[in-house]
Amino acid sequence: MMKKRISLLLAVCLILALAGCGGTAAPADASAPQTTQTPTEAPAPTEAPPPAQAADWTREGYYSDEDGNMLSVTFMDDVVDPGWYVGCMIGDTMAGNTIPQEGDTLHGDLNAWDESAEPFVVTVTEEGEDGLLLVVEGGGTYHFLPMELPTASIFISINTEGWGSIDYAEGEEAPEPEEYSYQSAQINLADPAVYTLVARPDPGSVFVKWTKNGEDFSTEATVTLLLEESAEFVAVFEDPDSVSPVANYIGSYQCGRARATVECIGFDEPWITIEWGSSAWELAQWDILGTLDADTMTMAYTGCTKYVITYGDDGEVANTETVYENGTGTVVFNEDGTFTWHEDQSEYGEDMVFEPVYDDGQNPVMNFVGNYQCGRARALVECWGSDGARITVEWSDSAWELARWEFSGPLNTDTLTVEYSDGTKTVVTLGDDGGVVSEEPVYENGTGTVVFNEDGTFTWHEDQSEHAEDMVFEWAPTADE
Repeated sequence: MMKKRISLLLAVCLILALAGCGGTAAPADASAPQTTQTPTEAPAPTEAPPPAQAADWTREGYYSDEDGNMLSVTFMDDVVDPGWYVGCMIGDTMAGNTIPQEGDTLHGDLNAWDESAEPFVVTVTEEGEDGLLLVVEGGGTYHFLPMELPTASIFISINTEGWGSIDYAEGEEAPEPEEYSYQSAQINLADPAVYTLVARPDPGSVFVKWTKNGEDFSTEATVTLLLEESAEFVAVFEDPDSVSPVANYIGSYQCGRARATVECIGFDEPWITIEWGSSAWELAQWDILGTLDADTMTMAYTGCTKYVITYGDDGEVANTETVYENGTGTVVFNEDGTFTWHEDQSEYGEDMVFEPVYDDGQNPVMNFVGNYQCGRARALVECWGSDGARITVEWSDSAWELARWEFSGPLNTDTLTVEYSDGTKTVVTLGDDGGVVSEEPVYENGTGTVVFNEDGTFTWHEDQSEHAEDMVFEWAPTADE
């Protein structure tokens, strides 16, 4: 019984869809005389012959008559109940079921699957060269011809985050609002045609954009376009009172060696995490939470926490020190998609401008991110932008002195090579307590190459350094890696 219900629903849905070839099916005229009648008494049951084989009946598909009535005939190769499935839409009557073949006809009750429905007994006969004749017992007679199937189906709907409706019409003129506008519709086309689509937001909602096949298409509420292939258009509406003003700024950002992540906690509360790796063994992290003023797009905060995270030689976290917990400052989201950070307690966070990092998929350097080691030299590989690597190498000459190289460049994905020309070398002197006493620049604009190898290592060659002549660094994973 469930199978028959599903089959009927599928047939009805397909018939309704095909009804819109070149448009949508018009509702039946209630004032027109109805030719379909339902008998008050069911005919005496007769023993049905064995199910027909597909070869016994030569015509199947979708048919229509001059009044817009429709008929479908499809062979159902069902294990339990094989046979010809007949579905029809005649006026306001829709019915469908698998019925047996009797001689050269298909004959049966299309409502037999539903015990609560009145019988709808039909006889289908092949007529002419390609047509079908449908006779309804106690009703009318209908002559059907094959339907011209559409070459393209265009689905139009609205999203679920806002409220609104859509109207559409063939041609370049925008359609007038219907008394009952659509929230979804389908246009079936046999040939390409120009259509105009209109998105109309309900009071309290705003129109945002049209999407086509999931991609942004237009921010204009009225669009005129040539429809020539199957596609799905969605009118996106939003309720301004339910959309967080932070929504357009969620994502990843970068400013020099500092990286940031913007998230939304609650309706108007950005959660911002900023990380600044001063070396392969030390990382400063700021956690910022505040309330955004939507008029100025400014967040003044008073509860920032700063940590200093120290890593051991094996790359694992050795210590996490809280520097302060009530840091103050401001974050301003700018119209160009950047944000400006000012941290009152930090000489670093003085109006730093963070730019969004747009990734077309994943940065290929992601496969090589991590900590590496080569003798006394240690290295940190990080992603830089959408396709670049930032690498920091530190070499301890003694407990009181280390050399630090920093450089970045795009990754050639064919050769897995990074060529750089922004390399800097700094000699860092440390005091007895491990604190930095001095940092002396040795050179800037250093050049060299890094090649990532198939075995998980990378080879570094620094043109200016006698130390970095094809040094091979091995991956030194942390517990998290």
